[in-house]
Amino acid sequence: MTISFTQRIIRKMPQSSLHLHDYYPAPFWFLNHQLEEDELRLQLELMKEQGIYAFFMHPRAGLLTPYGSRKWFEIIRWIVDEAEKLGMKAWLYDEDPFPSGPAGGRIFLDHPEFAARGLVFHQLLPDDEDRIDADLGEGRLLEALAVRCDEAGNVLESRDIFAEVGVLRTNFFHTLWPSPYYVHLFGKSEYPHYRAETFFPHLQLQTKLEAGWKVYAVTAVTVEGSKYRFIPDNLNSDCVQEFIRLTHEKYREILGDKFGSAVPGIFTDETAVGAPYPWTGRFAEEFRKRRHFSPDNQFYRLFTGNSQDNQKFRLAYWETVQELFIESFFAPINDWCRKHGLALCGHGIGEEDPIATTGGMNIFNLQKYVGIPGFDHITPNIPDGKTFKSLNLGGKLVASAAEQLGEHRVQSECFGCNAYNFGHDAMKRNLRWLYSLGVNWLVPHGFHYSYDGRRKDDAGKSFFFQSPDYPQFHRFGAYAARLGYLLGESRSHTRLCVLYPEKTFRRLIPGQRPEAIEKREQLYDCLQFLFDHQLQFDLTDEQSLQQAIFREGQFQCGKCTYNKLLLPFQVENECLEKLEQHRIPVLQYPQDAPKLLANPDFKFVEAENGSDAEDLMIQYRRNAAGRLLYVFNNRNSPRRLRLALYSEPAANRYYYDVDSDVRMKLDHPDTVFELAAYGALVIELYTQALPDAVPYRPVAPEQPDLSCLSQLEWDYIPPVPGLLHAFRDWQWLFNGQDYGLRRYALLREVVGTTGNYRKIMRPRPIFDRAPAVPVPYPGNLQLTASFHLEEIPARLVLLAENDSFAGQAELRLNGQALPPFTRKRVYDPWNIVSEITALCQIGENILTITWPKAEEFDGLNSMLYLMTDEA
Repeated sequence: MTISFTQRIIRKMPQSSLHLHDYYPAPFWFLNHQLEEDELRLQLELMKEQGIYAFFMHPRAGLLTPYGSRKWFEIIRWIVDEAEKLGMKAWLYDEDPFPSGPAGGRIFLDHPEFAARGLVFHQLLPDDEDRIDADLGEGRLLEALAVRCDEAGNVLESRDIFAEVGVLRTNFFHTLWPSPYYVHLFGKSEYPHYRAETFFPHLQLQTKLEAGWKVYAVTAVTVEGSKYRFIPDNLNSDCVQEFIRLTHEKYREILGDKFGSAVPGIFTDETAVGAPYPWTGRFAEEFRKRRHFSPDNQFYRLFTGNSQDNQKFRLAYWETVQELFIESFFAPINDWCRKHGLALCGHGIGEEDPIATTGGMNIFNLQKYVGIPGFDHITPNIPDGKTFKSLNLGGKLVASAAEQLGEHRVQSECFGCNAYNFGHDAMKRNLRWLYSLGVNWLVPHGFHYSYDGRRKDDAGKSFFFQSPDYPQFHRFGAYAARLGYLLGESRSHTRLCVLYPEKTFRRLIPGQRPEAIEKREQLYDCLQFLFDHQLQFDLTDEQSLQQAIFREGQFQCGKCTYNKLLLPFQVENECLEKLEQHRIPVLQYPQDAPKLLANPDFKFVEAENGSDAEDLMIQYRRNAAGRLLYVFNNRNSPRRLRLALYSEPAANRYYYDVDSDVRMKLDHPDTVFELAAYGALVIELYTQALPDAVPYRPVAPEQPDLSCLSQLEWDYIPPVPGLLHAFRDWQWLFNGQDYGLRRYALLREVVGTTGNYRKIMRPRPIFDRAPAVPVPYPGNLQLTASFHLEEIPARLVLLAENDSFAGQAELRLNGQALPPFTRKRVYDPWNIVSEITALCQIGENILTITWPKAEEFDGLNSMLYLMTDEA
């Protein structure tokens, strides 16, 4: 990529070694099939043609090269070497597929003891005779207390009844058992007799209480239900060290000589503490050591009551969780990466929700342990000031942390979970909103290696060669890189800091959730007020404020200096007195809102009537050349704006056209700027004149095509010539029963499931001889579709994918068996085609697919296509 005017200006800033190409979108490359060198090389070249400089090698659902095998690591090495030849950077990804920690599930196969456990609260009320006979499940009992409480659930009296909990097996299984027990009798003698046995032990509490008493009990239960069955215990350092051994160390063995050069870093994705209310084997010991009191017989305080003691315990619990999570996972992994020359990047989960982040996801703390701060936004939705207000918080939190840490790039995984027609105009809309929050580097989700079968439905469309927009990706990428570089290589010009009151939420969750939800909405409202009035701000948390440097009239959090602190609601914080001592204003929303509006640096007004412009999101930043304003029109309509400046000279003002990379001199102070719906503009205010600038020439902006946001297309139509028909809907007939016209699917999705999956979670008890519920599988399945031909082309093929047909399918066209399918790359490396010209007829043609012995997981995984084929 050639050096642009943008780079020549900003290279004067000494603190960053980043270049324009470092801000070019770096996609997730979904490695989701059998990985073949010829296809990998072709796809690398396709990326290079569109200006892509870097990508993340992301194992994904459908991968058929065994993850973690020798072959896997050899392929990764091969990709890195090929990318290096093309001048590209290959970033690692630490999991298959996500969230990070299980090593593709290997952790639990080798170490079942590393499965995460979480707290479960049992509140038990006695019967009419004041007795309790209750099943407490299969977890580890941590506490059982008989309690007398006030109306809010605060304990007034208690006594320990731990010893009254025992083990029962209450499910009898009964059968007439014909098997002899001894070796020489096997197969020679039958001794029929009845056998009955109980299975599956669980905790049982049986006790009698005084009137007005009840039971609080807490157990630690293994968390099940993920794609790996379990979730890793990321509070357990031994678990995380095994993850490092299976992942990071294996990559070092094969790629260590490329670390820090061809392989810049590694992405960690949605790592979490484990359970919603996590517990680990050493938790009580670590709690006592850190908090200086015991958690024994106090875990119930998490879940009920509103007393100060209960809130104190919740805060202590969550702070212990946070510390263990950082010390077990993020700190050692970041240390490992730094030691070996890798940048750690990625994101946690739930950054936009202060209730969700209560459980260990302190954004400011975690960003200290990554090289590139980041979060994810995988939805087409963006906030409009009235709905989805929470979506502003995640990006603003991460960008604020980056500012205070002095980091330049702020990463966002983006564009996931979108329909097939989500195009570049919609991508630009979301990009412009993300950049208004402080994001400046995109990780598109994703570039699919293959669309074979259900792979195309993996969390949204592919933005790679499968998309008709891909030939123009270089234009989108250049726009993102130029704007990202301009914003990333500048610093925030704000002096307002908003306190992110994490401790408030930790004191309330989960026992006082309604109060926490109310506080959360107050926080969202406060931030929305600032966005609505184009007031620049950063966020900081209590820990960062505690570590701030205080001077007369200002305080410094990391590398940022502020002269006022805004509280989103009334909070208790030991630093407030220190702020007042240093004559630093502490404002509270909403009562101090008018003070925030006084003395603005700038104002945008509507050109037609001079009213204050609404629905604008703005960044006001500084670089070595001066100041810049980035303006995003968060409105689905075009507008005309004027800019009023109050703190900058009128001379040397420039309009920067990001698409063309051209700067235009603004000679008239009353210039009218036109913005498209969801458009953006950049205005630069420099101390010196720019010799390469051209005179300003207003151009009416092109309005975006955003029909994809209201007319979602979830059926993939490949962008290939000669496509005549797409077979989506079929007439379904199973075991003689007509299920009507339905979309392609697996049989289980139409007829139903037995629930008896191929990999069962628990074996059936040996004495359970009850007859199984009758199921329809296997059975005869027939799908029928038709198409009409006015004439028969020279060559017609039925186009499918390798995984289109699940099970043993038989295809017939007009009653005749189709010729065998052969593999041919059309829109996917795993396309298959059958030449059907000889079977076609003028008029109606009937295509049938039959599974004579269809099982539950048989059926169609994709659409089929009729197309002409000259090859």
